[in-house]
Amino acid sequence: MKKRIFLLFISTLCLILLVACQNEKKLEPPHQGSIIMVDFGTNPKEDIYVNDSVEVFVTVTQDGEPVVDAEEVTFEIWHEKEEIIEQDEHQENHHKSMEEYTTDHDMIEAPMKEAGLYSIHYSFEEEGTYYVMYHVTARGFHTMKKYELQVKKPQ
Repeated sequence: MKKRIFLLFISTLCLILLVACQNEKKLEPPHQGSIIMVDFGTNPKEDIYVNDSVEVFVTVTQDGEPVVDAEEVTFEIWHEKEEIIEQDEHQENHHKSMEEYTTDHDMIEAPMKEAGLYSIHYSFEEEGTYYVMYHVTARGFHTMKKYELQVKKPQ
């Protein structure tokens, strides 16, 4: 009789702990706050020349506040000559996370320069159209967007 009461007590305790743990997980929001906002830019903004050092940057915010704890900020950079080859491969290689993403493009991680501002310096090797795509993962969100830059021969 004592064994049955003891087993019933232990079973009940385990059940309470299991339910408590599941409820705790359900209370955690899937994302911390609203979505992240990313603003892209370059310095200089225009008149980008071959072999000049160009600052490529993003400003990452959430609810108007700078995001200082981004898990990853990466810039993917490629020349227009690579675009046609890569389009089909991008469609075939759909990825759920950056760990699954493969490409021959330059992939450069951007450190945080100041609160919410992540940047790199890049020199474009030849004239023409380049594409820059940022990949930002922060606070449960991943966002990416492609931009087009015109690089000119020095005058």
